[in-house]
Amino acid sequence: MKTGRLIATPFLLLALSCSDVAQEDPANIVFVSAEDASMNAERSRARATFATFTAELAAPHPDTHYSVKVMFQDGDAVEHLWVNRLAYQDGVLTGLIDSEPVHVANVRLGQRVQVLDDNVSDWLILRDDRYRGGYTIRLFRDRMTPSERQKFDSKMGATPE
Repeated sequence: MKTGRLIATPFLLLALSCSDVAQEDPANIVFVSAEDASMNAERSRARATFATFTAELAAPHPDTHYSVKVMFQDGDAVEHLWVNRLAYQDGVLTGLIDSEPVHVANVRLGQRVQVLDDNVSDWLILRDDRYRGGYTIRLFRDRMTPSERQKFDSKMGATPE
């Protein structure tokens, strides 16, 4: 049986705010096959570099947005959701779910959750007009046409470092 995962598209990032929880637009949800080798590689890359994220989050830089994408599972359903308004204390990362789950019912928009390292599928540090991490975002961006990429970069107001 072919399975897949739902994730919020990079356009959801346009709605990110350091102080508010975004309302999810169902049009911003994309089905990604669990067999997508490139996506799985980017998720692995995010987990392998997650210590970079937590090290900076332990001593956050002013005017910087921190976000982590987390895999949630409810029975056979799997969904990757961005978690924001993060707190990192004593090696424990918590935050608020920033998008409305579509296929998992065991979490909800705005719920505070603990982030387990094994469930991290991406991380993002956004400062000024550049971002670090965002590996799944970069993959989506790379898959865009030049016109789509230009529009995306303009709306996001940031590009990869």
